Amino acid sequence: MVAMWFRGENGETINAEVHKSFFDTENNLIYIGKTDDSDTSVVRLPKGSWDIMDAIVPKILKYVPGCIVEIGMGESSTIFADHAYQADVALYSCDLKIGGMFEVFDKPLFEKHSCFIGRSEDFIQEFDDKPSIVFLDGEHNYETVKMELDFFLPILNEGGVIFMHDTFPPYEHQLVKDSDGFKPGDVYLARKELENNPEIDILTFPYSAHGMGLTMVMKHKKNDDRPYWRKNGRVPD
Repeated sequence: MVAMWFRGENGETINAEVHKSFFDTENNLIYIGKTDDSDTSVVRLPKGSWDIMDAIVPKILKYVPGCIVEIGMGESSTIFADHAYQADVALYSCDLKIGGMFEVFDKPLFEKHSCFIGRSEDFIQEFDDKPSIVFLDGEHNYETVKMELDFFLPILNEGGVIFMHDTFPPYEHQLVKDSDGFKPGDVYLARKELENNPEIDILTFPYSAHGMGLTMVMKHKKNDDRPYWRKNGRVPD
């Protein structure tokens, strides 16, 4: 068994051979971060913030081979690491700093977890694998997300899913370009473009992911005998 780790309430390292999960006994995410009083502390967040993604990820991994890629480390990393470990697949994480902007962990979470520190445009220059799941939650602007989609969608395994965060923010004033990556920004523009792509299925939930919208983009499996299926049920003109 590959050992995972997380810190306990007193800062001790807890081996996953005992707990076998990144969740505590009350089913909260174990969130490793810093506070004003301590360099390292354990914060437990309700699992429901990412409940839809958490429920769907193991189903995808069961039927679609491939690794997991996330652009933007943080709370999502804990969920992906848990499922990647259970499925024995690689997890690639990319962010400007280890553990994301809240520094929720300070080293890879298990043996097959690789962390790239830098921007996604540099990460994809080095990436050489076939994902079944991709999560986009890095820079919150259309241009960057469009670049990431243009790279990952062609190499995504058939039947795989790209998750996109911040695609359906609740307030109009949030629909603005944001170069700093801290607001929902104009990611919704990329979502609107995908909705016109006949080679994918797309569904956006406004009820999860901290209320900012979670879009699921599923790549169709090719089947030359079923052109209607390939066209997403759309009859050609």
